[in-house]
Amino acid sequence: MLTSCTKTIVERVECTNWKIVDIEVPESSWRWDNRGFYTATVNVPELSTYVFTDGFVQCYEVDGDYQFVLPYTRYKDDGEFRWETTLDYEFTPGHVDFYCSSNDFAEDFPGAKRFRMVLHW
Repeated sequence: MLTSCTKTIVERVECTNWKIVDIEVPESSWRWDNRGFYTATVNVPELSTYVFTDGFVQCYEVDGDYQFVLPYTRYKDDGEFRWETTLDYEFTPGHVDFYCSSNDFAEDFPGAKRFRMVLHW
């Protein structure tokens, strides 16, 4: 059997503009979704259609002096049980949805969180 590969050439455009958007998600913004995770939606007017289609977006969780690139998994142990909690996100022009899920689908409430969104275009 023979196969062939195709190659798409995309014009390279230098990203010379960038913006950092600091996002605070208070405890009251998290909502439990019956599919097994918490979600919080945040309006981000800086996330334009142009940035969405022609730019680059990266989010981080900010915890004290540390930043963790998303998605990020934390391993937890309460002495009796061990589980992992994952923070991730998805976005569309104008807003970002953050998700917090546990591997055992328990309602492990995320509490207040700080995020940093970096936009490049």
